[in-house]
Amino acid sequence: ICALEGAAEAAGVLGIDADLAAHWRDVAARLRRDLPTDGQKYIPYPGYDARSVAVLGGLVPYGVIKADDPFQRMAVRDFDVNMEEAGGMLLNVKRVCTWYAASFAIMYTSSVLPFAIRMYSSCMSSDTLKN
Repeated sequence: ICALEGAAEAAGVLGIDADLAAHWRDVAARLRRDLPTDGQKYIPYPGYDARSVAVLGGLVPYGVIKADDPFQRMAVRDFDVNMEEAGGMLLNVKRVCTWYAASFAIMYTSSVLPFAIRMYSSCMSSDTLKN
């Protein structure tokens, strides 16, 4: 989504490929519209019932999903509350790996996403934030 939107923007700046840029914008909009959910939050793909760091990708590093999107809000909250279930990059690892924890930390502390930080803090209970 990010690559398609970036390419369309670049084509506009350069004044080239207007038809192709319009197609890229359309494809990006359709991809965004059809992001998979379980009815409450974004999920990595339809039918996937495990936890995954992939649900943070819309915010960090790509920023293609608005921080106030209700499905994104619930995906972030669910990942935080169940981060240990997301595990690591190796099978049967029972703790969150450094890569996943760092992705979450970047999302939470990024100055690029101040609204996401406020949104996340407001949807979490104080007991959860202490842990």
